[in-house]
Amino acid sequence: MLALLALSAGRVVALPVLVDGLWGEDLSGNPGNALQVRVSKLRRALGSAGAPSALVLTRPPRYLLDVDPHQVDALRSTDRVAAARGVADSDPVAAATLYREALSCWRGAAPGRVRRRPVGGAGVRPADGAPAGGP
Repeated sequence: MLALLALSAGRVVALPVLVDGLWGEDLSGNPGNALQVRVSKLRRALGSAGAPSALVLTRPPRYLLDVDPHQVDALRSTDRVAAARGVADSDPVAAATLYREALSCWRGAAPGRVRRRPVGGAGVRPADGAPAGGP
């Protein structure tokens, strides 16, 4: 859940997008209640880790992670790749620097439990067009 919210940092993620991203067709019962349980557990886990549990906010139509998108490695990396592509033809040295900055954003393995298909229709996709969830 944290990965799904982080990939849309600072933006509200609607209930159907979260439900689809977490369970797809595998959810039975009441998805709204199941999601509320997950949010409650996430807030407790954030608090236990020393982060403010208020990072996960409830906003219609559902939840958002209240952080600057540039605090999310995947989003910062995506921005750097897009910038590098924008200058690659005119300034290959600057592009190489931006690509190195993009690579430096990745620490550890990409989140393995994020569904590798588009989330909520248009989906969240890195600049290279690969599905969200890792390079």
